[in-house]
Amino acid sequence: MAYSTIVAAEEAYLREKFGTQYEDYCGRVNRWWPRLMNFRSAVSAMRFNWKRVLLKEYNTTFVLFGLLVCLYVWSRYSVQGAAALPSRGVFFAGALAWAMLYLAVRALKKGGYVRQ
Repeated sequence: MAYSTIVAAEEAYLREKFGTQYEDYCGRVNRWWPRLMNFRSAVSAMRFNWKRVLLKEYNTTFVLFGLLVCLYVWSRYSVQGAAALPSRGVFFAGALAWAMLYLAVRALKKGGYVRQ
């Protein structure tokens, strides 16, 4: 419900700002459900850039991969029990390495040493 009011406000703003160009756009594009018929041709010339993902979304990237590791360990634990869990030393070494890598990427980005 709240999202539909936000969309209505954005549409009113865009309609006022762009007029008939926006009306033409609305005629070609669905509001809620994307049309995937021409998706392949639209993205065929694009190339995925891991460096950009890491620099622009490093928080999300690190959290995502951390959660995936946790889910993997949890799935092994739920099937095999405590024997599947890493030792405390391995756990803390992995967590420390993960935190150090995160801080290094953050420092490189914030310090301006790495750019897109």
